[in-house]
Formats: sequence, C-alpha cells, structure tokens
Amino acid sequence: MDPIALVCALAFFPGVRTADFSQPRGFVVMDAPFGSGSPARKGDRITINFAVKSLAGEDIADSDKRGLPYTFRIGDAGNDRLLEIVTQGMRDHASRIAILSSTVAYGADAPDFVTRNQDLLVTVTTIAKN
Repeated sequence: MDPIALVCALAFFPGVRTADFSQPRGFVVMDAPFGSGSPARKGDRITINFAVKSLAGEDIADSDKRGLPYTFRIGDAGNDRLLEIVTQGMRDHASRIAILSSTVAYGADAPDFVTRNQDLLVTVTTIAKN
C-alpha cells in the first residue's frame, strides 16, 4: 500500500489521532495508540524501536534489524535529528507514523544514507520514557 494512503486510511480507525503539536511544513504524523503518561519533551530520556523507509519502500534504518532499541535524551547534542523531531510529544507505549522530507529533518546537512528532499516514512514505538 502507498504510505500516504496508509496514513490517510489510519485516520478513520478508532483510537488513531493526529498529533496535536506544531511541526514544520511537509510533516504528516499519525499516532496509534496515543499512549499513556506525559508527552516526551526536551530533557526526557526515551527508548524507541524505529524504522525509516523511503516512500518507494527502500529500507534506510531499522532498530529491529540491528537487534537493539535506540535510547537518547531529547535535546542532547549528537542525536539523530529525524528521530528527535518524530518523537517530540510521544507518550509511553505509543506508536507513531510520520512522513517528512529529509530536508525538514536535516536541512542541508543530510547524512549519506538519505538524499536531499527525500520523503521518509518513519515508524516509531516508544518502549520507555523517563
């Protein structure tokens, strides 16, 4: 299924909501389920499983394939900017599907594994937040 069609279709399922926070233009986000606890914010330590694909379906990064979840503190230097943007506002045990341009996430400094202006499909599930 086309990723954009997938996100649009998810909007009609009960319990699936669009996140209620401001993001850059070109950013589409759906949460399912919304999770529990307070939203993740700068300074929170978050552990996630994630997958990043091109809209053509090409695998770019996947924590399950690495065999380890990814843990970072939101706002710390050196974080992956894409994952930091997507996890903002997520709650414990929430899932999020986001589509955004690599330029929105990385600006002119995109890493080697993505191309400039490449649309990315990002799926994130929070395991823990503290």
